Amino acid sequence: MRYRTLLLALLCVVCAWGIAFGHPSSGINYYLVQYPASGPGITIDARFGDWAGYPDDLKITVDQLFVHAGDDMDLQPQDFDATIMWCWDSDLNYLYAAVEQFDDIYNAIPSVGFTETYQYDDMEMTTDADNSGGMYQYGEVPQDQWGLTGQQWGFGPSPEPYHLVYRISGATWMNEPPFSDYFAIVREEATGTRIFHELYMVMWDYLSPTGAAASRAHDLSVGDTIGATFYFDDIDEDPSRLGGQWKTHEVPSVPSNADGVPDVHLLDSTAWDLGALGTAVQSESWAAVKATFAQ
Repeated sequence: MRYRTLLLALLCVVCAWGIAFGHPSSGINYYLVQYPASGPGITIDARFGDWAGYPDDLKITVDQLFVHAGDDMDLQPQDFDATIMWCWDSDLNYLYAAVEQFDDIYNAIPSVGFTETYQYDDMEMTTDADNSGGMYQYGEVPQDQWGLTGQQWGFGPSPEPYHLVYRISGATWMNEPPFSDYFAIVREEATGTRIFHELYMVMWDYLSPTGAAASRAHDLSVGDTIGATFYFDDIDEDPSRLGGQWKTHEVPSVPSNADGVPDVHLLDSTAWDLGALGTAVQSESWAAVKATFAQ
C-alpha cells in the first residue's frame, strides 16, 4: 500500500510539472524501476533469471495493451499474449527490457537486416527520451532528419536466436554495443510460438546519424519522466495487407509523432525484491553448470 501511495504522489508531482510548463502528455503512465545496485547485473541472453524479484505491480500484461485490428482480421484474446518488464540502470545509463510474447500464428522473417520486418510479426518501440513530443519522422520532416529527436525501433527474431535491430533513422552505428544489444529465443509450442526478447539501449535526447560524438545521451535519474512505448505487429494473414497491432499506447500516429507516446516515470529500486533476485540467479547458474555435466 505504501508503494502504491508513492506512485500516486510521484504521478501528482509529474502532472503538476506538466501543467505548469505545457509538457505534452498522452494521458498514459507507466513506471520504470531501477535495477538494484547490488544485483548481479542483466545479461542479454533472453533468459530472465536476472529479473527475479521484479515488482508484479509494474509488469505490463496483455490486458493492459490497446488493440488495433487491421481491415482483414479481428484480434481475439487467444491470438496473443505478452508480459513486459523494463528497468533502468543508473551506473550504465541503460534502459533494459525483458518481454515474453506468445502468438498463435507467428509469421516472422528469418533474414537478418530485413527492413520491412514491420509487415510481419515483430516487436517495435518508439522512444522519446526527453519526452518533448512532436514529429520525429515522416510527414513534413526531411528524411535526413528522421530519428533525431525520437526513434522507432524494430526487433524481428527469426526461428533461430540471433541479434537483430533495425532502425528507421540513419544512425546505424548505435545498433551495436555499447549503445544497444538485443537477443531473442523463439520456442515452438503445441498451440503457437513463444518468444523471449531481451534488450538494453541508451536513450538519446538527440541521435545523430554521424555518431555518438555528435549525439546527446539522456541522463536517466530517479524522478525523471521519459517517453517510451512497445507495439507488437500481429500479421496472421497476407503480409501485404494491414494487420493487427497490440500496443502500450492508444493513438495510431506514434510511429511518426511522439505526442502520443506514454509517460514513463523513473522510480528507485525500493520495490525490487533483491532476495528473490539473488536466489534465482544462483539457481539458474547451477542449472547451467549441471547442463555442462550432461554434455
